[in-house]
Amino acid sequence: MNRIDAANYIFEGEVIRADGYWSQDKDWIYTSVTVDIKKMFKGDLQCGKVELITDGGKVADTVELKIVHNLNLGKGQKGLFLCKLTDKQLPVVDFYPENNNQKLETVMDEQGLIVYFDDGVNPEAWDYQFRLDSLAQVYGLMDMYTSQINYVDCYPGKSIFENSSTSNGRLSQSVNTLSNDTNLYYTLQNPQITTSGSQNYFEYDLDLHSNRDSIYLLELTTGIRYDTMSFFAGSGTNSHIIVTLNGAKLDTNYYKITTLNFYRDYFTLALELKFPSGNSYYQLTNTPTPALHIKMEVNNCSRLSILNQFYITQYGRYNVTNSLTSDFLYFDDCARVNNLNFNGCTPQLSVINSISPTQIKGGTGDVVTISGHGFGNSRGAGGVFFKNADNGGQTYVQLDSADYVSWNNDTIVIVMPSVVDSAYGYHYKYKTPGSGQIKIKTDSGNVITAINDTVNIYYAVTNTSDVNYNKFFVNLVSDVSAPGSFVFRPDTTITNYPDRLAAVRKALADWTCATTINWILGTELNTTPDTAKMDGVSVIKLGKTIPVARTSQHNNIAVGCNSTWTSEIDLILNKDKIFWADTNETHDCPNGSFDMYAILLHELGHAHSLDHINDPSKIMWYATDDNGDSAVNRKIRLYADAPAIEAGQYAMNRSYNFNFAACQNGTRILTTGSANCTHVIGIADVDNIIYDLTVFPNPASDEMRFRFTIEKPTKARISIHDVQGREVFTSTEVIQSGTSTKEIPLHTLENGIYILRISTGSTSYIAKFVKG
Repeated sequence: MNRIDAANYIFEGEVIRADGYWSQDKDWIYTSVTVDIKKMFKGDLQCGKVELITDGGKVADTVELKIVHNLNLGKGQKGLFLCKLTDKQLPVVDFYPENNNQKLETVMDEQGLIVYFDDGVNPEAWDYQFRLDSLAQVYGLMDMYTSQINYVDCYPGKSIFENSSTSNGRLSQSVNTLSNDTNLYYTLQNPQITTSGSQNYFEYDLDLHSNRDSIYLLELTTGIRYDTMSFFAGSGTNSHIIVTLNGAKLDTNYYKITTLNFYRDYFTLALELKFPSGNSYYQLTNTPTPALHIKMEVNNCSRLSILNQFYITQYGRYNVTNSLTSDFLYFDDCARVNNLNFNGCTPQLSVINSISPTQIKGGTGDVVTISGHGFGNSRGAGGVFFKNADNGGQTYVQLDSADYVSWNNDTIVIVMPSVVDSAYGYHYKYKTPGSGQIKIKTDSGNVITAINDTVNIYYAVTNTSDVNYNKFFVNLVSDVSAPGSFVFRPDTTITNYPDRLAAVRKALADWTCATTINWILGTELNTTPDTAKMDGVSVIKLGKTIPVARTSQHNNIAVGCNSTWTSEIDLILNKDKIFWADTNETHDCPNGSFDMYAILLHELGHAHSLDHINDPSKIMWYATDDNGDSAVNRKIRLYADAPAIEAGQYAMNRSYNFNFAACQNGTRILTTGSANCTHVIGIADVDNIIYDLTVFPNPASDEMRFRFTIEKPTKARISIHDVQGREVFTSTEVIQSGTSTKEIPLHTLENGIYILRISTGSTSYIAKFVKG
């Protein structure tokens, strides 16, 4: 496997500190990351500490280089690091006295880390290439792909999660195993109290899953111990406990409970395959699925307590196919994942009843109320988990402490952030909460999943960790020659290719049309470095970067007045990739090529302060690939992407209103831009004339005037919309060729921000103005 072969050093570790520093020429920021090595698999490192160098970071809390699609490591991040010696500039200051002299960087940047995370249920591992469920699988990968593995355990017998607030038996049991074990896991789910007449019953499901996908259950035995003060004591046969099969394939046509024995305080059962003629066997994956339903008659409600032990006889058989001709295999281990807690026959269940609202905007100050019961009277070590939008919801992200407004046993109130940007738990910086099911972990470690309600993070606009939702990153122009605009300058990797240049021009114009942001395509740069530099010039180019594309933002932070603004944005596309540059919606992107226009729209979304969302049909979906896309699946329709447009307009409105005068003299806010706004357009049409549209005075009081130039007479629809999109004025006129000036009375409008739109057939022109 290329990644593992390319890595000279492979080790498991935890980040204990991260320090940003300037390059020697002060044109770039790096971060020195100190990692505590837990286990070593490859390379000549010693147990102890080692230094990694990553791109981006923050210096002295006043300047930040934020890089999207980049490895951003914060204190507490755990994982398996794949590294090589670095050629990046090293810090002058020795931030930490590491005992290893090697200075490292990860192989393939963000792909150089297999992330360990705690999703509120089980600490797990995630990688962009492999589906992983446990540390045993991670270690198995090392054993499988690393030649002459040199395994050293720096903390013998101790799991990297051992100090976690979430204990996990199966990880602790597998942590010392360098093999491809196949393990069976039991999860107790859906507890409830039911009644029949005057009798109470405690019911729950027993779900099964494995650390491997697509294996087939043949046989298992298990036992459950219980409190005889809570439930009836058993002997021989016991009518007080009923066990039934529960599953689409685990039914009486194929499986049978061969033995069900009852003892005083526990019972055992054996489940076997009937060996039918068909191939409909119970398939295990790494997702818990129902297997058994257990119903236990309650003896004494006042003494109802935990099922405190779950006996697992280390016996179970499986097959790797659904055929009975292969040899049967035995599970290497069986383990319980969770316990059940009840306190009486009217139990204080931990449950999420509702989430309001279910459609949420991240980073705008939206307040979310989670109602239910059993959350605990205070948050303590608990938290709320959202699906991670930076990997399509494959893992969870835990909110920062600053995001909680209140927490009690029945209600949790949060302010929805766009990103989790402080080191918290096992998450690294700049992780984006996204749509999907949420989870709550209580202070006691109980985990509650929202079954019926899922949240839709409609869009996310970058906020900062102090929950100041009026400060955004797109605020300051970088080019004094074009006040109020943001000028991107292409180099010869763009301008020497007409199709690439057309895609860049169209992407900038589309965003300007959608949100009125003043993106401008500047003059060509004859030479630029292979990588981005913090030099006051915003560039779009092909260069040296590991992801398909990467956006870096030079952010200035004024701590005293709580403001952050961007003075430079660089968009770098990977020069080693094959880009197909076409803006026509009716053309297919060929296999092996990346859709340059769609990627530019996505990266300009980040430049516009937008974060990822969990919707693969939208421009801000986290991933792209080179598998080829049909025209109907290409994500190039910005005009039809309502979340992206609304998010961009929200960011523009905040930029427009924000006053930086108290923070730094001479700063300027963005003004309204204009562009040719034809939506269905191909490469051949990109060079159409862009007609200037000017609004004055701005702000206006009783009357607003606008001036523009048009090539030939046309019928135009003129309208004004408020920031909620409501049309407050409309008229239709025939516009003569040349330069025209029009007047619109404003005395009936309230003070505020408005959008002027001039539509001529398929072309629209947009400008923003203020009445005040």
